[in-house]
Amino acid sequence: MNGVAMGLPLGPLLADIFMGEIKNFQLSDRIHKLKHYGRYVDAIFVIATTETDRDALLNAVSQAHPFIMFTLEMKPAVSLLFLDVLLSRRPDGSIQMSVFRKKTWSGQYTNFKSFVPLQQKRNPVRCLTQRPRKFFSTDSIEEELKKIQNLLRENGYAEGLIATNMSANQIKPTIYYCGKENYSSKSLFEGTRQVNRYKDALTKPLQELSQQREFGYCQNKRTCVSQEANEKKEKKTRSLGQY
Repeated sequence: MNGVAMGLPLGPLLADIFMGEIKNFQLSDRIHKLKHYGRYVDAIFVIATTETDRDALLNAVSQAHPFIMFTLEMKPAVSLLFLDVLLSRRPDGSIQMSVFRKKTWSGQYTNFKSFVPLQQKRNPVRCLTQRPRKFFSTDSIEEELKKIQNLLRENGYAEGLIATNMSANQIKPTIYYCGKENYSSKSLFEGTRQVNRYKDALTKPLQELSQQREFGYCQNKRTCVSQEANEKKEKKTRSLGQY
């Protein structure tokens, strides 16, 4: 089977395993010669020296499996994008990381007036805010946060909700945990105590009235039912009926 159905939750996991196998077995020698190799599922980021034969590297990767074909995007000058992150080279040679948005991006998120739970309206604000703080360079965070604020206003979000959920020190709800204790199977809870109380009170009367019924075949009769009753500790058997 080559590939899985689009949208299948198992697809990214299988793709990650597949690419890991190719990297570890078929391309390990070439990857070790690179200055940097990074991969997220099927997107690969490589830094190579000028001595690296790019065409030979691309052909080797594309020939690793007959049903896959890789493409090469080179940015030797100023910037290079990887997924939704734009990597730019500063004059001093360091790398600046900022967000990359496609030209078709419309800036539309869940509108605040839409009929969805409030928690689902808070989540876009928090996710959009956490991304630049986690991954971007310090000098590009403030500019990105201002863009996010303007985008949220355009989608109908109130200033108070924006400020609260974009705060760097968000107050997280307190989660209470119970201490770990070892319980044996003989531990009695309140419900078990109540059940045992009624059980002890009813056991003796039920034993005195206990009856054992047996169904069987009697000679010259179709079916007979017998009953054994404990009467003054003497067992007596009598016929209850026949069919």
